[in-house]
This record gives sequence, C-alpha cells and structure tokens, in this order.
Amino acid sequence: DGLIAAAGIDGATEIYDAFWRSTDSLVADLTNRLQTLEFSAAKQAAHALKGSAANVGAQTLARAATDLETACAAEDQEAASALCAKLADQVSDVQKAFAKLIESRR
Repeated sequence: DGLIAAAGIDGATEIYDAFWRSTDSLVADLTNRLQTLEFSAAKQAAHALKGSAANVGAQTLARAATDLETACAAEDQEAASALCAKLADQVSDVQKAFAKLIESRR
C-alpha cells in the first residue's frame, strides 16, 4: 500500500516488474549455486533477495530469504536446499498477492 501511495499504480507496477525480473534471476542463481555447493555466492544471492523483497513490502519472502541466507552461511546443504525449494512457492504467493493488490487499486 505504501509503495502504491508513493508511486501510484503505474509507478508501483513498474517497480514490481523490475522486482520480479530481479527475483527470477536471484532464485535461479540461488538454485544453481546450491547445486554446486557455492555457499558464499548463494548467501549473497539470498541477501540480495532479502533486501529487494523488504523494499517492496514482501516481508514473508524477506524472512524466507533471511532463513536461506543463514543456512548458506552455515553451509547447511540440507536446510538450504529445502528452504530454496519452498522459496518458489513463496515467490508465487507474493506474485499473486501483488497482482491482487494492483488490480484492487485500478
């Protein structure tokens, strides 16, 4: 709501579009880095996702990225992989919520 109030519907839509492009890239990077056990790079991607999610008000997604960042920092492959697998569902939930929010304001 705050983003829409500040940027308007069109501005918020542009910001969300950029957020989704970035999110898709970060999730793909996370998945690849975890498959190759590159925990440091995966941690950086999770940190970036956490920040961008928080910036657009996707707090649940930001918390999930925080948990993933922590698992990567601990080099806990099992936990990181499980959290990464759940991340796709959380991203989908946020996309639906944002779409619903935008549609309700048009």
